[in-house]
Amino acid sequence: MMALDGTVALVTGASKGIGQTIAIALATAGADVGVNYHTDRAGADATCANIAAAGHRALPLHADVSDRTAVERMFRKLQAQFGTLDILVNNAAIGIGHQGTFADYPLDAWQRVFAVNLEGVVHCTQAALKIMLARQSEGRQQQSEGRTQETGGRIINISSSHSLVFQRRTSAYTVAKGALNTLTQALAVEFGPQGITVNCIAAGAVSTPGWPASPQGQAAWIRRAPRARMGKAEDIANAVVYLASPQADYITGQILCVDGGYVHSVTPMP
Repeated sequence: MMALDGTVALVTGASKGIGQTIAIALATAGADVGVNYHTDRAGADATCANIAAAGHRALPLHADVSDRTAVERMFRKLQAQFGTLDILVNNAAIGIGHQGTFADYPLDAWQRVFAVNLEGVVHCTQAALKIMLARQSEGRQQQSEGRTQETGGRIINISSSHSLVFQRRTSAYTVAKGALNTLTQALAVEFGPQGITVNCIAAGAVSTPGWPASPQGQAAWIRRAPRARMGKAEDIANAVVYLASPQADYITGQILCVDGGYVHSVTPMP
């Protein structure tokens, strides 16, 4: 069992799909959860209802993660309601389809993908670190006064198997997620001494209502992935809960592929 009792988490992009499943799984494991959303308030409310049904507090938090001011406002609201933050899951992401090649990829689309998929992670992580590091300072003061307090924190980024195995016409998404992998490892080195672990899940193909895979895409994935099935949102959520748990305290700087073996398969894509 991986108990997260007494912890506070924030999941970005938690109004549907993988993010919604992660938020509910964290609550089931014992966490109170901030539920970030951008456009889908009804979906965020549904996530919050499921968290409440699991017996924990939920807080819907509106913000476009690419907007620094909105992110800072979101974290102030979270801290005012819950007092602290133990777990940040950077899940919010977008993909903008393009039928051409990199040679004619629209600059505005490229910038928007990076604004959400990478800069949004920077905004949220910096805001989270301020809370986590301030708590560390308070904890040291309490220890000097003969009291104890848990310190540290968990930052979990959701990347993609396509940051490691590349496909045509996905350059913006692929490069942004690859940069996220590198950011994960850099932050793990920087903040490990403070007890803050930073890990990344390279998620395989997961068909969700918000991002449904075509029958052809599902068939191609199943042919290649050694596990021979599509991923489920629960597969990603279970890995997040583990990395957020005390059992994963000595794991940091990792790019964990949750993809049914896809990245390590030598079977060519059609």
